[in-house]
Amino acid sequence: SILFGQRFEYGDKDFLNMKESLQSLISDQQTVSLVHFMPWLQYLPGDFFNAKKLFSNSNKLLSLISMFIDRKKRDVSDIMDIDNFIDAYMIEKNKQDKACLSTYLDEDSLK
Repeated sequence: SILFGQRFEYGDKDFLNMKESLQSLISDQQTVSLVHFMPWLQYLPGDFFNAKKLFSNSNKLLSLISMFIDRKKRDVSDIMDIDNFIDAYMIEKNKQDKACLSTYLDEDSLK
């Protein structure tokens, strides 16, 4: 709720998908690290090292996060009550843009 500004119910489909993807990413991380050191292993038939599963779950998680960011995206220049990380990030990005300062704050970094 701190990141997205909303509370999730236990039966919420988005919450369950996010939870499942995170659990899978954490549990498969150890076996996939071998693919990082030897990238050619990902081209073997099958999914012996769970690399394809990891990439699928990370893409699913990124699409869920993008969906939440798109829902929250709005003009935050007049908001005084900051209740989540996305609002705080967008307000700081707008401040940097208005001051014409060089910054790494952009929407891709938020995702």
